[in-house]
Amino acid sequence: MRILLLILFCSITTITQATGSLAEALSYTNVEDASLYPTSVTGTELNYGVCSDINDPFEKLNRKIFIFNSALDHFLLKPVAKGYTKFLSENARGRVGNVLDNLQTPLTIVNNTLQLDGKNTLLSFWQFVINSTLGIGGLEDVARKRGLHVEPQTLGNTLGKYGFGPGPYIVLPFFGGSSARDMLDTPIANSAMNPLSYNLHSRYRLTFAGARLVHERAEILPFTDYISQSSPDPYVAIRSSIFQSREKLMRYPSYYRCHHD
Repeated sequence: MRILLLILFCSITTITQATGSLAEALSYTNVEDASLYPTSVTGTELNYGVCSDINDPFEKLNRKIFIFNSALDHFLLKPVAKGYTKFLSENARGRVGNVLDNLQTPLTIVNNTLQLDGKNTLLSFWQFVINSTLGIGGLEDVARKRGLHVEPQTLGNTLGKYGFGPGPYIVLPFFGGSSARDMLDTPIANSAMNPLSYNLHSRYRLTFAGARLVHERAEILPFTDYISQSSPDPYVAIRSSIFQSREKLMRYPSYYRCHHD
């Protein structure tokens, strides 16, 4: 069982790791103009989503790895995700997603702390407390229903806050598309930064990791099916979706100007 979960853990992130949810991916696949994003927020010194040009100097190699990852996805990950959607109702999958998101909230607390963002550190802390107690371990997102929701933060977000640009686009074997900055945002690295990881037996960590990755893959099934059926170049479509959905979530310092790092 551990071996199976480890295989899922390493390979199912082919498309899901940086793409996020289906809605997010679809929303930003065709956005090309950075001016469409807000560039500042009153009371802060941050630039949001200032990078729109993708730097892909390793495209030849990236495409080869993309083909390898796609084969894994087609023969292993996609069938598992389809079985998951057939086995669980939409409502049940929603509750699974709530629990998994709640387990990731301590990672957001840590990164908001590293970003010296006191307000969002406290808000994400209370979001975790409320959902873990009133929400029965996160089954219900009670905090969101009461207007409390903090966007998930990872190490890549923290680096962006301090002026690290995305850098070149890179496709990693098993882990899929990412930027040079977000390469550190693998499930392994994020697990190391999540305080909950050190309080769970390795068996449970692998179980939750496997469940999260299967869940996320299932969430983007309609998107990847659409891409495979309608896009003349799935590599470009996936690359654009991954890059733009991530950049939309970046909070760069006010002095930052996007360039090919």
